[in-house]
Amino acid sequence: MHLKVLAVNSLLRDLEREYSVIRTKIAENEDEELYLDVWKRAQADSPWFQDHRPYAPIFKEELDAAQAAFRDSNSKCWIVMDDGNAAGVLACRKGKDIARLGSGDREPAVLPSYRPASAGIKLLDAALEWSIEQGLPGVFTLLKLPPGIDPRTQWHVELCFQWGMKLTRLAVQLGARIHKTEEYANPQVRFKGVSYVGLDCFCDLILRSFESTRKFEYDPFVHDPFKVRSVPSRIYETEPDGMFVAYIRDEPVGLVVTQAPIPVFKDPMCGLIAVIGVLPEYREKKIGMSLLQKAHNYIIGKGYGYSFVGTSESNVASTALYHGMGYHPVYRILKFVKVIKDVNIPRDLLPHNFNELCPL
Repeated sequence: MHLKVLAVNSLLRDLEREYSVIRTKIAENEDEELYLDVWKRAQADSPWFQDHRPYAPIFKEELDAAQAAFRDSNSKCWIVMDDGNAAGVLACRKGKDIARLGSGDREPAVLPSYRPASAGIKLLDAALEWSIEQGLPGVFTLLKLPPGIDPRTQWHVELCFQWGMKLTRLAVQLGARIHKTEEYANPQVRFKGVSYVGLDCFCDLILRSFESTRKFEYDPFVHDPFKVRSVPSRIYETEPDGMFVAYIRDEPVGLVVTQAPIPVFKDPMCGLIAVIGVLPEYREKKIGMSLLQKAHNYIIGKGYGYSFVGTSESNVASTALYHGMGYHPVYRILKFVKVIKDVNIPRDLLPHNFNELCPL
């Protein structure tokens, strides 16, 4: 009995040491150098920065994003301390409906020796508490992984599940080296610019094209009439010549929204197919392939030889189309969310299970 008491007391002391020594502090202006140094050291073993393909992120650009988040008045940043030593960092940005965790796609950023302890949990708790203070229902984060990496082996994925977040979206971003096309897959298709049909009709075509994809996942930018204008409207202001409507005879049958180069890349080499859709009654007629070819021609005309496009893992038809056009997985997007009350936030109809995660 005495040994059992000693064992319990020892366990309690271990738990007390683990959870009492580690504390979070709000990062102040004078902490910027420390904050960025911890961020760099915590990212050193990330599989992203051992990846040298054209689509891999650049470490300096990611570090610049962390610095921008630190200085952003709409963000709050924390440093988790262990007896005076910095163990990890996390930024949290206040959004309109919910808070976004992280300055990039790999936060919290915690030093390897502190990952099995409570450092990550402490940071996540602090961010959730702050989001609630701001009148928001909770937080979400996007985690991106290179293809071939098993998400179940990544500590930050495990941390999200351990903390009680729900995985609400599985998506894959694909890339391809592209070439110019003289003849389109469906020779009946003709293309007209967005200015011919008008932005309102263009957005209505998006809603009609993506109505059937609700069974895969809910995305407000193609399903919500009030938000579906946001991406096309923003692109229309700067690059309307990359937005096309496909016609067969006088009927609009599909659309594509293209940007070249991708705006977020400081050293661009790629174009982005932001939206591509075909009306349900016109599918399986090689219209989607023709739209991709039109987008490729536009990107090449801008001087770039690579293309990005994204889709949901559950959208088998789109994935088959992209693979057939030479696209390969570039990275996987995992979206986690944690809320304290029921709210209408964009997420899959059915949250995913940890066991469903497998390599691409």
